[in-house]
Amino acid sequence: MSAASSWTPDRVQILIRLWRDGLSASQIARALAGGVTRSAVIGKIHRLGLSGRAMPSPPPMRPRPEIRPRPMLQRTAAMRPPRTATLEPAEPPSEIGSATVLTFAAASAAGPSATR
Repeated sequence: MSAASSWTPDRVQILIRLWRDGLSASQIARALAGGVTRSAVIGKIHRLGLSGRAMPSPPPMRPRPEIRPRPMLQRTAAMRPPRTATLEPAEPPSEIGSATVLTFAAASAAGPSATR
């Protein structure tokens, strides 16, 4: 650090005042001039124990979106599932030699030799 940019007591007091006023490290470095960088300002702030702000800036307030309840959906006749007819059990085949799906399934499960 050159003699022009050393931390004199006056420059330290300016740094402290500007930091407490809420200026950023970049703004303080420009105000101090004389070869002081943003990193030098941040380092000095930490060495002085000034890492916290005296008056933190509040976060920007965003309005909360209005929460509207959803309307209840009214079921209409067109939306209802169709009613199913009551099915009666099928009668077994009366003819000898007639086949159903179940008899074909049983024969194919036994293998091709079972049907010969």
